[in-house]
Amino acid sequence: SSGTPIPWEDGAEGELVYTALQRESMPLLRFRSRDHVVVNMQPNPTGRTGPRIRCIGRTDDMLIVRGVNLFPSAIRSILKEFEPDVGGMFQVRPKHRGVSQTPPLPVSFELSEKHATAPEGLAARLKDEVRKRLLVTLDVKFVPYGTLPRETYKSKLVDYADAGEELKAANG
Repeated sequence: SSGTPIPWEDGAEGELVYTALQRESMPLLRFRSRDHVVVNMQPNPTGRTGPRIRCIGRTDDMLIVRGVNLFPSAIRSILKEFEPDVGGMFQVRPKHRGVSQTPPLPVSFELSEKHATAPEGLAARLKDEVRKRLLVTLDVKFVPYGTLPRETYKSKLVDYADAGEELKAANG
């Protein structure tokens, strides 16, 4: 992130940074939330007059794949369109540690309970949709339902457990 302030206007997108002036013992000045948000200044149908802020990802989950900023939460929104073939859980499994990644980006997708194996053509359709919308090429792997960990608070969307395996295998 550049740290450059973005004008507070409809459609503005960036990391939410705030200042808590009411906190007397220790005010938080320019506190970086790590939430990547989009601002909606359109009139609210409920009559409320304040802006609405929608979290679209976390800056600490962001990866850069060949110059394209990728928030794993963007993959989740595409994945919903492939239900009921997939279960909705997925995990990005980068080949190496760090924000910068080279394509194809390995991603494990959980199949739905009704499928033991992926329906024919599902991987190709999923890869094509992600490439078309997010400009990122994936290496799609399907895993059985219940394989990926379920968290009570926040799912781990990026798992570096396999990072460096490519180098270990090459070096014996």
